[in-house]
Amino acid sequence: MHVMNPIIIDQTYGSQNSKGKGLNVSDVTFRGFRGTSASDEAITLNCGLPGCSNIVLDDIDIVSSEPGKRVSCSCNNARGRVTSTDPKCSFSNKRINV
Repeated sequence: MHVMNPIIIDQTYGSQNSKGKGLNVSDVTFRGFRGTSASDEAITLNCGLPGCSNIVLDDIDIVSSEPGKRVSCSCNNARGRVTSTDPKCSFSNKRINV
């Protein structure tokens, strides 16, 4: 199945202020996800203030639904741990393309 946003936390959805106030999101684990993404960004963690903490991305393998195309991960104001995840992700507040 071709999912538009396979993994997403978006606390600024519909907001013009990308640093808007959000709820305190913590202790969320995404583990064992496999599949295809119809969008370029397979993983989006876009947290407002105070941010997201203790987010775990583990054992994830998401590829593009279009052969030969790459997908990315975007993290903003999120902290946590990443292991065995494709696309590559980092909690460095930067978009990472693989």
